[in-house]
Amino acid sequence: MGLLSFLFGSPKKLDLKNRVIWKDGSFPMEVVGESNYQDALQKTCGGFSRHGHDKIVEASLELEPTNPHDANAVRITIAGSTVGYLPRAQAQRVSSFMRSNGFNPLVCDALINGGWKTNQHDSGFFGVRLGVPNRGPIEVRRR
Repeated sequence: MGLLSFLFGSPKKLDLKNRVIWKDGSFPMEVVGESNYQDALQKTCGGFSRHGHDKIVEASLELEPTNPHDANAVRITIAGSTVGYLPRAQAQRVSSFMRSNGFNPLVCDALINGGWKTNQHDSGFFGVRLGVPNRGPIEVRRR
């Protein structure tokens, strides 16, 4: 312990994440475009396996107002890599909520599933679902 730490205490790491509060084990919101990000999902899950994966991870929802296809686009990242986007209708709803409340990014639990491979002709892509409600209010715990 250094002198400054002794005198003033250890510096506290600030955790500024705003997290969606949702039912444990429930992942109602789909993510689209995962087929374009299979490498990132494979890396997160450790590759394909015989029985696939059902891995719960932390995901970040990030506004992407400069997206050429949709000004309301919400990009989904896991472990710092893009893994997909919210569908257009949900992106409009969620981006409006995020902008009006000053949340960017917004963090939630996510389920990565799939990623099974039994032989060279029998495999399944990885998919992602989010612990964010499809309808009604989105409740957030501010940190």
